[in-house]
Parts: sequence; structure tokens; C-alpha cells
Amino acid sequence: MALILTNLKTKKMYRQQQPTITSIRRNTSTIGESIEAKVRRIRANKEPIKDGAQPIYTERKDGVIPEYDPRADRMERALEQMDSINKGHKERRGKSLGSEAVKGMNKEAGNTPPLTDSQQS
Repeated sequence: MALILTNLKTKKMYRQQQPTITSIRRNTSTIGESIEAKVRRIRANKEPIKDGAQPIYTERKDGVIPEYDPRADRMERALEQMDSINKGHKERRGKSLGSEAVKGMNKEAGNTPPLTDSQQS
């Protein structure tokens, strides 16, 4: 709703601009404690260092652990994990389906189901 005002000197009417709403948000972050100030505070209060990363060094005799090796090939480990996940999905699916469906799935996959005691006789 624009207000129409009159300019007293020129006797002309003009519209007063409405403030615009913007999507730009102001940065309201605060400056944190510097490392030097934190070290001074910890040493002055003789506090233990609580926040820090786990040490990732290993003994020389143990060699390089693949979890900490940046050059390790993680694809093999990822494939092993995916195989175990897929195996679990197939087992759950086999339990929810009937025995005929499980036999059909094994037949399609080329797997032979293990014989039960009644089938062996």
C-alpha cells in the first residue's frame, strides 16, 4: 500500500517507496577463541586437553594399518562390505518368500540348495 504524499514546494504528488524485503541474510557469527588464547587458558588453569583427534601412529613392527593408509585401496574393502550387505538382503528376502520362490531364485542363480534330511533318503 503506497502512500501518496504531496511535495509542498512543487505541489506535485509522488509515491513513497516501500522498503523491499530481501533474502540476503546478515552474517551473525562471532569470532571464536584463538589457538594462542586457548593454549594460554589451558596452561593457566592446568586443564586437561579434552578436544583433540585420536593419534593415528602405529608401531613400526605392526606396519601400516589400512585404515590409516592414504594410499590403501579401499575398493576391495568396499566390495566386501557390499557383498555382506547383499547376502543379508537375500537371506531376509528368502525368509519372507515361500520355499518355492527360494528354489526358483537358486535355480536362476545357478545355485543348488542344500539337501534336507528328507531329500537325502
